[in-house]
Amino acid sequence: VYIPDTVKYIGDYAFDSCYSLTDVEFGKNVSLTSLGAGAFAKCLALKEITLPKVTTLGKGAEAKSGSATGVFSYCINLEKVTLSDDITTICNNMFCYTLSLKSINIPKKIKTIGANAFNYSGITSVSIPNSEKLSIGVNAFTRSKLSSITFETDEKTGKRFDVSFGSTPFAYTLLTEVVFPEGMKTLPSLSKVSTLTKVTIPSTVTAIPANAFEYTGLTSVTLPENLTTIGNYAFQF
Repeated sequence: VYIPDTVKYIGDYAFDSCYSLTDVEFGKNVSLTSLGAGAFAKCLALKEITLPKVTTLGKGAEAKSGSATGVFSYCINLEKVTLSDDITTICNNMFCYTLSLKSINIPKKIKTIGANAFNYSGITSVSIPNSEKLSIGVNAFTRSKLSSITFETDEKTGKRFDVSFGSTPFAYTLLTEVVFPEGMKTLPSLSKVSTLTKVTIPSTVTAIPANAFEYTGLTSVTLPENLTTIGNYAFQF
């Protein structure tokens, strides 16, 4: 399907379950005001897509509850996605069950990675841009194939902006080591990452949240000198 420059709005479930859809091409100057929930969900033959600038992603009527089908949910053969640099939100459930998707470019201007965004996806590695006021939602990467994550830093200072995290964003992934750079004040829960054996905690962290490293494979950890709080069940196994 070719989507011309004149299109500004693609509604909820517009191409949902178009099992034979193999190619989606957007006009060079397409700028969407809205791409609805489940717009390309269950397009089983779709392997690659380049998404243009979108103002609002996946927030149609059914997305208000937070439980709507993601834009590309269950596109099990989707292997490559290119996101416009202007995209600031990866919406709830956007790429859940994209089993063939191994990596993705996260736009530098990103502000939100929604709940369950990559849940059960094939993602193996991801680089998180140093974007101010970034939030990563509940179960954002849970049960994905994620084995490597990089939190990008400022090239000059080596530090980064803080990130806010929903609960268990990385549970049941395959991460073995995570380095949280200087500047980060908030740690996510890495609960139930049983493969995790090494973590680097920066001096800017003053609190280890509850359940932070519960049921991991950590054998040792160096705590920051400025630490004031270790939450309930933080290192329980």
